[in-house]
Amino acid sequence: TTVTTAAQRLARENNALQRAIYLKDWRKADEIFARKHRRKMLNSAEKKQWFNDLIAGELDQRLQALQAEGLFTRAPEQLGWASTLATRGETAKLQAYLATHHPTFDHAGQETNWLYLISRSNASPQLLKQYQPQFATNEILDRLSWQLMQNGQHRQAASLLLEHYPFAGAS
Repeated sequence: TTVTTAAQRLARENNALQRAIYLKDWRKADEIFARKHRRKMLNSAEKKQWFNDLIAGELDQRLQALQAEGLFTRAPEQLGWASTLATRGETAKLQAYLATHHPTFDHAGQETNWLYLISRSNASPQLLKQYQPQFATNEILDRLSWQLMQNGQHRQAASLLLEHYPFAGAS
């Protein structure tokens, strides 16, 4: 029957997806996730897995394209992507990303993480100066770290923000 056939197709697709992830065939996994997304059959856990697979596969251009389409634009995803660039040591990409993306944060801890990434990236002090904190608790941190960066004290600015960096449950 049609229902059985559709269920069988879905099962085959899910098996192929799991195989692609297991084999770290990130492009194949991306193709399957994209197909499921187009059919509006992607649940939130799969969407999160897709994002993580794009990062694991270093499919940077693909991730940027999906963000331009409106996917993966929530604050935790933008923080995750920026943190990945920082971890990889891709300073130029990180600086460009931080300069062109302005997440709406769910809580002050996320914003503190963003400020930390700005200072860690050695971005232009102007980027930090122009930043408008969304949470009052980050206004003082923002001002102090900008002053330190203005004086060429990038490490001290990063240290200040690191002291207030909420490691647990920040994303």
